[in-house]
Amino acid sequence: MSVAEDIGDAVKTALQAVTFEIDDTHNLPDASIVVRKYPELPPKQQPPQIVIVVGEESRTEPLTARQKLNRWNVAVVIITARGNKLEEDARLRTWREQISAKLYDQQRATFAGLSVFNECNHTGRSPFDPSALSKDLIFSTQNFEIQTIETLA
Repeated sequence: MSVAEDIGDAVKTALQAVTFEIDDTHNLPDASIVVRKYPELPPKQQPPQIVIVVGEESRTEPLTARQKLNRWNVAVVIITARGNKLEEDARLRTWREQISAKLYDQQRATFAGLSVFNECNHTGRSPFDPSALSKDLIFSTQNFEIQTIETLA
């Protein structure tokens, strides 16, 4: 597996451990948390869904003669169909807080299985063009930068 796939798998596994409440009696099923190259819903799939997008390494910096620091732009996109785009959505805000807690606050535990992991930070860079998203759905995007320390080839 590539480092990008490992990052996507680590984020997906961490988020599947979170209970995302859809309403008072239903939670988001694990199958609705997916890794894709672009945050769109495939045909015949309905929101809500959480899509993890891992971009290419954005910046590489040599650390030593044998190691480099890579930065990976990662977006976690919540796709919903209900609500008003201009109104505050308490449930969506809670989901965003849960995602931030898993990826940022608990980053050492979240990425423990990723041997090259260095740190995770919030960032404004998205690995995709947000202006190309469908206007029919509501998208809430959180961007993170995952740093890895890798051995030079």
